[in-house]
Amino acid sequence: MTKLFLLIIVLLTSSIAFGQSISSDYDKTIKEANSNMQDSNYRIAADLYSKAFYNNNDKGKVYDRYMLAICYTKLNKVDSAFSQLERMAVGGKFSHHDLLEGDENFNSLKNDKRWKIIIDIMKKNFKNLR
Repeated sequence: MTKLFLLIIVLLTSSIAFGQSISSDYDKTIKEANSNMQDSNYRIAADLYSKAFYNNNDKGKVYDRYMLAICYTKLNKVDSAFSQLERMAVGGKFSHHDLLEGDENFNSLKNDKRWKIIIDIMKKNFKNLR
């Protein structure tokens, strides 16, 4: 529970990926996606996260992309999950590799060669914060 709380705090304080402009429709759609995520309705949640990004000129908060990556992982859409993680790492400059590495939701991705690449980018982002 403590890890989840820490993750939420870190992600909420992270910058908005790909721009600062977030519409009220975005927030409404994300709220609905989060609700479906909590109910383990990963397909519906994934569709709603994607809709929110699409309707916001493909801009979104890092936390929301993180949640979409979890949805895709749960749905066994590995390429899509890595696409979201890459956007977080490269575009969103996400640097909390330790949280990602400790998140059991991503266990099925950790043997993929792309996992190390994503983690390495996030570690580099972390070093650049200093």
